[in-house]
Amino acid sequence: MDFDALMRENYAALERYARYRAPSLADADDIIQETMLSAYLGFASLRSAQSFKPWLIAIARNKARDVMRTKYRRGEISLDALNEHRPSEGRMCHRAPDDSAVSQTLERMNSHDEQLLSMFYLKDMPQSDIAARLGIPLGTVKSRLFSARRHLRQAL
Repeated sequence: MDFDALMRENYAALERYARYRAPSLADADDIIQETMLSAYLGFASLRSAQSFKPWLIAIARNKARDVMRTKYRRGEISLDALNEHRPSEGRMCHRAPDDSAVSQTLERMNSHDEQLLSMFYLKDMPQSDIAARLGIPLGTVKSRLFSARRHLRQAL
């Protein structure tokens, strides 16, 4: 397997994915660069050339999530935007609520929703760790997190 050849073959898909997920073109470029570096460093662990593209996109998904979480911690985006697709250039974007509205809304939410959102976004815990800590199945965490995000958007 040749990393350069596989990367050339799949670069367009990586670029499309990063530009779709990133809130700006600069963020998309960062995601692409970080993804390529991680892919290069982890390439030896890849078992087959057929799994390169899904593996590459999975890395990009994680890097995009990291970018959004970092922006949230810096106060550049709201909690609501972490799960919303905020396309760059040329697509309609909605205005995100300010952080005080998010904080007030979280306080009014039921304790389960508030706890899940806090653990996932503020404490940066993976869903599997949340499931272990709460003693519930991973699928339950995923569905409850989905509902909590929906409740937060509706409340805002």
